Amino acid sequence: MASKYLLNILAVLISMAACSSCSSGSGTDISAFSRLDVAWQMIKNNPDETCQVALNFTNNGKETVKYGNWSLFFNQNTLHIDKMNNPDTGVVEHINGDLYRFQPGKAFSLKPGETLTISYTYKGFMIKNSDAPAGAYFVVYTGEENESVVLPGSFSTAPFDDLQAIFPDPDVLSTVQTATNQYLQNQHINALPKGQVGKIIPSPSKIIELPGKVQIDSSTVITYTKGLDNEARLLAGSLKKLFGTDLVISEGAAKNNNIIALDTKPITVSGVSDEAYHLSVKQKQGIHIEGTDAAGVFYGIQSLLSILWAEKDSSGLITACTEIYDAPRFAYRGFLLDVSRNFQQKKDVLRLIDLLAMYKINKLNIRITEDEGWRIE
Repeated sequence: MASKYLLNILAVLISMAACSSCSSGSGTDISAFSRLDVAWQMIKNNPDETCQVALNFTNNGKETVKYGNWSLFFNQNTLHIDKMNNPDTGVVEHINGDLYRFQPGKAFSLKPGETLTISYTYKGFMIKNSDAPAGAYFVVYTGEENESVVLPGSFSTAPFDDLQAIFPDPDVLSTVQTATNQYLQNQHINALPKGQVGKIIPSPSKIIELPGKVQIDSSTVITYTKGLDNEARLLAGSLKKLFGTDLVISEGAAKNNNIIALDTKPITVSGVSDEAYHLSVKQKQGIHIEGTDAAGVFYGIQSLLSILWAEKDSSGLITACTEIYDAPRFAYRGFLLDVSRNFQQKKDVLRLIDLLAMYKINKLNIRITEDEGWRIE
């Protein structure tokens, strides 16, 4: 009697073991799902505001995976399923929130080494990598109220790098900033004759061209009135750095006409006085920069440096005679630099400030410490 009881228990254990080894309901061993690679790809967005995608199953095992009591679950930004191209092979269902599942159809059969593609569409567009599925896993139902969770061999999503597939409207695609689009846009740019190209950016309010030229050499002296010593040193340092010309600076009136003179006096250009300047380059008089304030003189220096850079050649620093009257059209001319989130080296920040000054930007909004930090000594 005892032996018969033991035989019954053994039969139950064998039955349970057999059930666990082929519990997908199709005769497929549960371990076969761990040898399935799953790859998801966004094919394209359609003009009717649907998104065409593909779910690829690749069998890297030694056993055919068939239709049965199993599902593939994954998470994804919520979009409603539009239609399945071949529902007999399987369907993707939206369960709730961002949870989806793939249910195999009766025609699902994947032999070793084969890849099976499930094509379907969503209602809506997908435009970024975070729109792709995440966290995929198989659930194999091993019997009533019993299930096993199996991770696929691998799960991958293709990057959203085909802009033509993302933007079905060519008018929209043409506005996306890419190297190709920028190149095509630049084909419509016509080169202006040299005489029409401005030497100073932004263009001054008024430029008067005069006959003759003025040369700057080692005998040229930078003179300045009281309060403009910083501007004088800046001009001397810029000439040394940009052109290798080393000039002496001197406070007070000039003793000859071979000068670059810095001075302040009331100036109004187009009704604006703040930061206004007058730059004069004349034969037998030298170069004079007059500003309403030190800022005006500073911007006059930037205009002079721009002219010298545009006209430099092997014969030295020679500039055509001219008169320039200028004042800013906008009092606030700002630039935002966020080094707390996008770290830049100190030397690069200082170079950027020099470039901003050249373009007469007068406000630097620099984000040094936010949640992150700018880590230099």
